[in-house]
Amino acid sequence: MLASEDAASEYEKWISECNIPPHLQHWNLINLENETQVRLLWRALCRTQAVANYYMNRSVFQPYARQFTIKLQVSAWDIPQNSGEKFARAARTTGFSGTNDNKYLMPMNIEQEDLPGLLQTNAEVLSYLLQPRNRKYSVLVDHNLWRLSEHDMLKTIHDQGIRILIDSGAYILETGNRDLAKLWLQVDGEAQAAVYFHSDNRAWVVYRDPAKTDTPLLATRLANNLENCLVYFDEAHTRGVDLKLPENARAALTLALKQTKDNTMQAAMRLRQLRTTQSVMFFAPPEVDMSIRDVCCNRLPINTHIESPHVIFWLLEQTCRANEDLQPLFQAQGNDFCRRTNALLKYPDYLTSENSKHNLLKRLQQPEHQTLMQMYGDTSRSSTSQGLENMLSSRLQDFTHRLSQFDISGIYEEDIFGEVEQEQERELEVQLETQREVERPVHYKALNYPGLSAAILEFFKTGKLNTTDKEIRQAFDHIGATEVGEKHDIKKTDSRLFVSEEFGRTIKLPRKNPTVGDRFLRPVEWVLWSPSTWTALVIIPEEAELLIPKLRLARGKAKVHLIAYAAPITRAMVPFNHLRYYSLPPIPLNATFPAWLKVELGILSGRLYADFEEWKLICDYFKGSPKGNISRGFLLEWLGVRCRAHDVLHTPMGYICLDRTAAEIDPFFVQTTTVAAPTIPAVPVEDAFEEIEDEKWEEEDSDDEDGSLYVDETKDDSFEKYDSAEEDDSSEESDSDEEDGSDEESDSNEEYEK
Repeated sequence: MLASEDAASEYEKWISECNIPPHLQHWNLINLENETQVRLLWRALCRTQAVANYYMNRSVFQPYARQFTIKLQVSAWDIPQNSGEKFARAARTTGFSGTNDNKYLMPMNIEQEDLPGLLQTNAEVLSYLLQPRNRKYSVLVDHNLWRLSEHDMLKTIHDQGIRILIDSGAYILETGNRDLAKLWLQVDGEAQAAVYFHSDNRAWVVYRDPAKTDTPLLATRLANNLENCLVYFDEAHTRGVDLKLPENARAALTLALKQTKDNTMQAAMRLRQLRTTQSVMFFAPPEVDMSIRDVCCNRLPINTHIESPHVIFWLLEQTCRANEDLQPLFQAQGNDFCRRTNALLKYPDYLTSENSKHNLLKRLQQPEHQTLMQMYGDTSRSSTSQGLENMLSSRLQDFTHRLSQFDISGIYEEDIFGEVEQEQERELEVQLETQREVERPVHYKALNYPGLSAAILEFFKTGKLNTTDKEIRQAFDHIGATEVGEKHDIKKTDSRLFVSEEFGRTIKLPRKNPTVGDRFLRPVEWVLWSPSTWTALVIIPEEAELLIPKLRLARGKAKVHLIAYAAPITRAMVPFNHLRYYSLPPIPLNATFPAWLKVELGILSGRLYADFEEWKLICDYFKGSPKGNISRGFLLEWLGVRCRAHDVLHTPMGYICLDRTAAEIDPFFVQTTTVAAPTIPAVPVEDAFEEIEDEKWEEEDSDDEDGSLYVDETKDDSFEKYDSAEEDDSSEESDSDEEDGSDEESDSNEEYEK
């Protein structure tokens, strides 16, 4: 959860149902390496419903039980779809050389070209295991017939004088490769080192001497001489790797249930000289030993000693059963491929004809969602042998005829396409073919800040905003210029919420992709509020920085207030909605704000949380005919662009988007003891002016000798003169601005580019 994108809001949902210490009420203060914190969190959260829901949705239901209404399905049959004459000359789809027991289950549009000189390979490699030195077999059980632990298994292998372990049956599951290599060195006191495969798929060497660090095998002298080394092939590396093993090496080869002959022979052939001097010995857990005796029951008495011929017979039987189990899936995928391909031939004009497109989609889309009754209820369901429509291609007709010859009676399509869950232990290793495509970052040119506009200066002096000025835009007119706003046709309203022209300027938009500006939308941070005209203007930090000295000098004559704001994307940030977190000059305690200001400011900024009373005001705002086409559908998309949070729907604003009702006792409304950011109490206007006046006289006493004037040049080339004594309280800030002006500009440009 801590690594998720919306960790703050998710953690707030967790702690809303329990009493938790104040020092653990912020997710970014949690240290997972602190055992005391983890213990306190466990006691508080282990039985909360929010944590249980999070675990089930993220760790259980998401990978295994997610279903959609419809699905679009492809299979291996689609791989050679474009392999026509033109493509065949350039490149062919090639496969892995080696065994080919499942070649009869390959898609019928793929042909396997076997070289005549290699047709005997399958039988030849099996004959290697029939030689006397490869006949040994052992069961990994103790005197109580219990399965041996991994440590005891290593002892058994050591007693046989074996120093190579090929774990094709994935017997080692609880120990990592390096840990097993070190454990094996403890069992075998004579080996000088052990070779294992790291997560980077390279062979590494761990030495007996703890002073030596692990080293890649190719960087050591052991690469050409593994005579006195232990070698461990985990299940994921029993194929596709090649080590130079000693000529007389003996290897332990593990077995597992449902293991096929292909996998076993690929693992055994890690011994490249198995036909001549090298040898293997089979090791099986008790369940495999029982399976071998069951398969060979007609040929083996219960006390018969098992050897490699019995193992080979069992492997061939397992291979046949595996192919039989895959036949229903093979037929279902083949029939589905024929239906989809035939639909493409039947409606070739699907790109231009709406009717053809609709009919094609009906044949391509398949239902996926199933009820519990369909999955576990009455088994009298329709079979997969559904009548296929007439194929328009002779090739497809041949495919359907050959597929109809498979006997899969009693198998249903829901079972075929569904994943049959079986309890098995296997070692999984992700094997990917990586094709690197370098994508260079796109650099956009940041726009320069031209300075404070004349319209903002006039608003500061008079409290009246010239809304006809080109450098002032109505807030929803600004939203309508974005990609989401254009999609929902958001229009200008009669609201008194405006934004400065600089608020919408961040980067130079490219002509080919002008909508890229939606990724560079500014957050709402500063608001100029005029209580006399009930007008609000959203400005950028650069404009606020130039206005702060003027507001300080204006004292009680200020016509506007500068309010700090942040979109409440977590419940702890709800106090920002009250617009009293910080203001300059301080807003009187008896001052009130219109309801529309908080609502529309929240829409513009993309907030997610509000208290219950304000939530009801937002609901009333969306009732009736929407202003400027501001609908719930628009709000849902706009929140996704603004805050980019995954869990928007489980917030108060998400409930509004879905038109859901909420109660005051809902978790996102319930007040907890969460420590929010410290709020600055509103100061009465008279006290604030007295404090400013006292500071002014103190500064005048100390700087009375200097009577110079400070000249401030604004964007409209007008000049205003201020006494330097009145400007001293911000002189340090001005000096630092002059010294670091170039750096700030470059930092600002970098921020635009981001």
